[in-house]
Amino acid sequence: FQSYALFPHLSVWDNIAFGLKRSDMPKDQIGDRVEKMLKLTQLGKFAKRKPHQISGGQRQRVALARSLAKAPKLLLLDEPLGALDKKLRNETQFELMDIQETTGTTFVIVTHDQEEAMTVASRVAVMTEGKLAQVATPDQIYEAPNSTYVADFIGDVNLIEGKSAVAKGGMDVHWGDHQPPIHVTTDTPLPAASQCHFAIRPEKVSISTTKPKAANVVQGKILDIAYLGNISTYHVEIESGVIFKAQTTNSKRLSRRTFTWEDEVYLSWTDTAGVVLSE
Repeated sequence: FQSYALFPHLSVWDNIAFGLKRSDMPKDQIGDRVEKMLKLTQLGKFAKRKPHQISGGQRQRVALARSLAKAPKLLLLDEPLGALDKKLRNETQFELMDIQETTGTTFVIVTHDQEEAMTVASRVAVMTEGKLAQVATPDQIYEAPNSTYVADFIGDVNLIEGKSAVAKGGMDVHWGDHQPPIHVTTDTPLPAASQCHFAIRPEKVSISTTKPKAANVVQGKILDIAYLGNISTYHVEIESGVIFKAQTTNSKRLSRRTFTWEDEVYLSWTDTAGVVLSE
């Protein structure tokens, strides 16, 4: 699927019909089925063209239509969008979702693109060394990873190493010299003095020039800024040498930004913004 494997000498119509012809399906049924697939994948006006006469995204849809033509119960897609550029890949992700919903076929998609997995899947399986590390919905994988591996593999994350301590309403994580403990509200606190990691996503961390009233506050200096258009990620060094990442949306024009390099800032987050991981 990654390379589409279309027959270059056959038209789009004949490529889709190929598997049906080999299964000895009656001609009238083949025609009806191919037309249905062309409509489903929005390829009707390209039916007579050869693969080299259509775009990469359209060739991907031809390969998908050919696979779906025989109405499989399950379809394995190995890096189906890997050959497409980012913009086309983003558009095709939603087309895949629509097609899956229309046909009701179960899609198993293999991908190394975490964003793609989070977008198209109703359930995500994270694998490491041939074993399943976690299987859950995309939001559960992102918001409640079960290990530092999963937290670090999916999206961006701050991982702070420390030791647990019992605290009212949850637990504290003691970390770094001269830093206040990180307070976490949780129904499943770790035993006292356990080695652990506190994991928090950069977008959950607020950044300000004045000290806020929040459950968790640290102070540091901006070392670097990653400008990504719609968002900016600030790399802030705390006194203990730990680097935190905080993310903000760029709702203001560049000349009106609040923070810049070397600024002294405060980072803050709520007691429910992160998770404590034992492994």
